[in-house]
Amino acid sequence: MYEVRAETKEGEVLVLRRFGTRAEAEDHPVTMAFWKRVWVQPAEPEPLRDTNPPPLPWRLQWRGIRGYVVDTNGKPVVSLLGTLERQEHAAKLICTAVNTQ
Repeated sequence: MYEVRAETKEGEVLVLRRFGTRAEAEDHPVTMAFWKRVWVQPAEPEPLRDTNPPPLPWRLQWRGIRGYVVDTNGKPVVSLLGTLERQEHAAKLICTAVNTQ
């Protein structure tokens, strides 16, 4: 993974975009008038966020027409797609499997 980075005229360094190969990153068009300098470098691996699983029990919650499997605190763990019946079926399978461990 490679990043196209740019430095603003004020000195702040930003990641403009990430690419799978160096060639793709080097071919990315950049308007130099907006930047003090621009370069391509290997992307630093993103730090792992929280490696602990969300707290149990998980349950199904509806927000409009979309179903979500949420943890104890109401934070979404999984977004469900498909018909209402499929979302309910998938949520039942997921919650049953996770909550009975």
